[in-house]
Amino acid sequence: MIIKKNNNKNDVDCIGIIVTYYKSFMNRAVIEFEKLIHNISENSKVVIVSNSTSNIKSHHIDSIFLRWDNTYQEFGAWQFGINEVLKTLDDNSEPCFIFANDTFCHHRKFGTFEKSLFIESFKKIINNKKKIITGPTSSSKLGKLGFDGCTFDRWVSTYLFGTSFPFIKELKFNICLEQIIIDQYFGDGKSEETFFSKKLNISLKKHLVSWLFGRKGFSIWRDGEPLNKDNYIKMRNKASSIFREKYLTAFSINNKIKIIDVFYMAHVKRKLYFLFNLHD
Repeated sequence: MIIKKNNNKNDVDCIGIIVTYYKSFMNRAVIEFEKLIHNISENSKVVIVSNSTSNIKSHHIDSIFLRWDNTYQEFGAWQFGINEVLKTLDDNSEPCFIFANDTFCHHRKFGTFEKSLFIESFKKIINNKKKIITGPTSSSKLGKLGFDGCTFDRWVSTYLFGTSFPFIKELKFNICLEQIIIDQYFGDGKSEETFFSKKLNISLKKHLVSWLFGRKGFSIWRDGEPLNKDNYIKMRNKASSIFREKYLTAFSINNKIKIIDVFYMAHVKRKLYFLFNLHD
């Protein structure tokens, strides 16, 4: 019996999914992301998931454009993108996945050197049979944080990161941790001290309280402010996204999955990069 390949589907080795929010960010972010993905692999596909009503002025003709209702913020949008793009793939495709939100090239330096580091790391997960997650990592002044039964002093930041196919398969293609699991970490919300429940690791609670609401000597989220009845939902949604971000690192540690830091030894690589490249 001869089984014919479904020509309506695509055999690709890299899927890039970007979620857009901000009108002032989205156009440059989409252009930069499409260039990044196509530099990683010519055999790739880009999915753009809009979490806003604003229209993107331009994107590559082969990119897939979707709209999402902002349920579970960027992780919900990424999950929607995964679900939709899997329908279009050849049954034999085992692509790596690259995820981004539209702030990735706006709130931090994203020049040719930074791009080269992301491309270098992301190419390592194409057609890789090992379970790998790669991206920039962050740390806290508080040192080790705890989540989902493990502790870590660095975690993968999810503004721009990638996973090998075996990693996303191990997650059962579900990158968005269920809200019912996250809800156990919230308290009554009547004050900043009771915003989170006692089930949350103490160090992670202190880290999140300072990041969301502000504490002397600690960094604060760009939209951070003291908790009040008007911003409660915004803060709860942001905290939920942070839990989902931390879960990816905890999942990796608990399952002995390799984490590749995009900026590992970046200070040395930067000197070498500009020694051989006279432009940025």
